[in-house]
Amino acid sequence: MLGKIFANEAPIVWVRVHEFQLESLKAIALRILRHCVRYMSCGTSLQRPVTIDRTISQGQSLLVGGVKVPGEVGPYRFSGPITILVCHGNEGAFNVAEEVRAAAHEGRTDARTDAAGPRTVMIREAEGVLDDAPAGTDAVLLLYLTNRTFLDEGGTVARLVQTAMDRRVPIALVAEQDPGRGGCPFRLCMQQTPQMLQQPPYKLFDTVAVPLYSSPEHRKVSLRHVLRSMGAAPCDAAALTRCLRICRRHILEAPIAIPGKNSFIAAKRTLSTAAERWTARTGSTASRSRSPSSASPRPSSV
Repeated sequence: MLGKIFANEAPIVWVRVHEFQLESLKAIALRILRHCVRYMSCGTSLQRPVTIDRTISQGQSLLVGGVKVPGEVGPYRFSGPITILVCHGNEGAFNVAEEVRAAAHEGRTDARTDAAGPRTVMIREAEGVLDDAPAGTDAVLLLYLTNRTFLDEGGTVARLVQTAMDRRVPIALVAEQDPGRGGCPFRLCMQQTPQMLQQPPYKLFDTVAVPLYSSPEHRKVSLRHVLRSMGAAPCDAAALTRCLRICRRHILEAPIAIPGKNSFIAAKRTLSTAAERWTARTGSTASRSRSPSSASPRPSSV
């Protein structure tokens, strides 16, 4: 039975890190479920995955969205504009930044109020921006760690990393895990990193690097971890943040002249009005989303 399920399909990558291990377990469970009688149409061979369409029973349609388990990493998005800086000499960093920007669009519910729009997440060349950027600017430098990160001609990458840390620009470390794309043991990255960046006051590797895997299931989790390291928040938390901002704006705009009982009543009415407006907005959004028209250790193989 197991041979018929796994023999004719691509191997499942196994990663022994909690969030990534959950994705491996989900892939194994989903492949087995697709070959169970309840989730198969009549006449479907075990060697061929089930194609889900409207003619298949309700039990099979449960697998359209995959499987979910407690503790898995959900979508992340930014609550405001952010600029992702990349070094020209850091080969592959721009492509990773594009993937991060695309991952920030996951879980969008309302295009009018969603903060992770295409104009919000910008990608720019670090050289020139860091030289003129004030300290504490709203940007983050993406450093793509491979076997050639700090071997660029002229040492431009190391210089820009130092400049970013001098100006207190956060740095998101992304460590490639695929040897075919330049992945290498982390100790090799440390050996190639200039000692100045490893010592105080810089201490570059005090920031935990996010492992970037090549398999689609694990790469999705990696990109969400990169978003979190850049300051993004879970999508469910973003809704609460917007609610608090609405309440704060109404409180600040409310005319409260005399402190005392009347002021307390006015503030209470303002909060009630804001809560009612937010309930109406979220209710309409939820109804639209439920409408029928919406549609580390080196990995091994199982």
